[in-house]
Amino acid sequence: LDAKERSYYAMSAADLIGDLGVRRFPGIINEVIEAARCHSLSRNTACVFHAMRCGESISRAIWIGIDKPLRQANGVLQSWGDYRAESDVRLVELKAGKGRPTWWKDRREFYEDVHAHLSTMYIAWRNPAMHLEKSYDSERAGEILNALTALVRAVSKHLDEAGAFT
Repeated sequence: LDAKERSYYAMSAADLIGDLGVRRFPGIINEVIEAARCHSLSRNTACVFHAMRCGESISRAIWIGIDKPLRQANGVLQSWGDYRAESDVRLVELKAGKGRPTWWKDRREFYEDVHAHLSTMYIAWRNPAMHLEKSYDSERAGEILNALTALVRAVSKHLDEAGAFT
């Protein structure tokens, strides 16, 4: 491995998503480390796969944060696609005033921004990686990993994986 590749392989979760990200999203620690290690070993599509699993955790936290209960279908927790689609509906309802909680005015921009980022990731990166539509080269996988880690750092300033807003 060259120096850059070694640096990704040796990174801790805190190096990647910050101490706050580690505290607020402990469930993604192994995934983010695996994403970095896969990137360092030029297992680029695997890097994107692990990064998208981190994105699902953020999507779930947003879902819970906007007052949607976690549900199961046939014993399986809903997927990122379910969270994204139903969050679209809930955000439209909130904008229209339907069931709007008192905190909406102060948190609207945060939830709308994060949801937009997640929707873009879902369409552009998650689905193609999960459904064998696309393979990624090292440069693109690195960009995706960096985008994901930046999003975790930003989201963890206000939200944890249980959907609690701070």
